[in-house]
Amino acid sequence: MTTSHKNKLLKLNTTYWLTAMIVPVILHFGLSSTKFPWPMILPLLLLGPMLGSNGLLSKASGTPREPGDGAVLPATSSALSGKFASPTALREFALETAAQLRAEGQAEAAEVMAAAAAFVTGSGWEWLGELGAAAASIREKYAVSDDVAARLTRIRKAAKSRRPYG
Repeated sequence: MTTSHKNKLLKLNTTYWLTAMIVPVILHFGLSSTKFPWPMILPLLLLGPMLGSNGLLSKASGTPREPGDGAVLPATSSALSGKFASPTALREFALETAAQLRAEGQAEAAEVMAAAAAFVTGSGWEWLGELGAAAASIREKYAVSDDVAARLTRIRKAAKSRRPYG
């Protein structure tokens, strides 16, 4: 991800939070003469900007390089064992796996992995299933090298694990 793209995401994040602060003020003045209990819906009003902000910040703090930029790290035994340090580390690992698939000429498999890695965020666990399913389908449908197969196995184990980070 380029610095200018990160800056755009952070500016959009600021806009989300300014909106979240201004909307209650507007509602206060607009609905103050009514008997409608608008402060009760305030959490619902803030939910959208909070979720949008979370998504933007996770994208902005993601990997420093684009998938498929040719930067493929060699697969070592230490890189293919153990738990991931964080969701960001898992996302980075999945994007590196996509880059390796692309380098091996498996562009379609690389797209599947990159699309699944895009779901990885710093919050929630629902995206682990998407990543695990992508790793399993690539393993079944494509002939991959032993290094990529080991990476896919590690991603699949993390997706099935109750504690993928440690």
